[in-house]
Amino acid sequence: MTTAAMIKSLPKDIPVPTMADFLMGDHVDTIVLLKHFEKASASGDKQLMETLTDAIAMVCRLHSQAEMDVLYPFVEKSLGSEGKQKVKESLEEHTNVEQEALQALELRKSGGNDLASILSKLNKEFTEHLLKEENDMMMKLLNAASEADMADIALQFQQAKESAPLDPPSEMAA
Repeated sequence: MTTAAMIKSLPKDIPVPTMADFLMGDHVDTIVLLKHFEKASASGDKQLMETLTDAIAMVCRLHSQAEMDVLYPFVEKSLGSEGKQKVKESLEEHTNVEQEALQALELRKSGGNDLASILSKLNKEFTEHLLKEENDMMMKLLNAASEADMADIALQFQQAKESAPLDPPSEMAA
């Protein structure tokens, strides 16, 4: 079942998820995976560290691509020049996070301190990014856009995640 079909099949008394709901849901999922990685690293469980590294990289990849394809153009349209500046900053942050995710993927078989260090750095940068995105960009977007637009962009965001390439764009991999 596609995301669109699933959302359309919700009972009428359940509100349609908005872009803020999906964005924050992705952020929470990523934080949970990073916390599990910290525990696996502390216990020295290399197999679990490898599995979690794969999951973290995939969640970051799909989320980043959907933001680039759907959310950021909507932010620029809705917030004008301020939105363009916020998008520029967010793209730089996404590039850093994705580069660290790629480094983590290269180190995931060996586990150890190098992998833990990369994912600790990714965790720090991801947390800084999400705080700015949730507390600044999304709040301004919620004030500027209609509920219908926020629900529509949410659906497009989920569809973009479903069709996103699994490899990062070349400028992020560099």
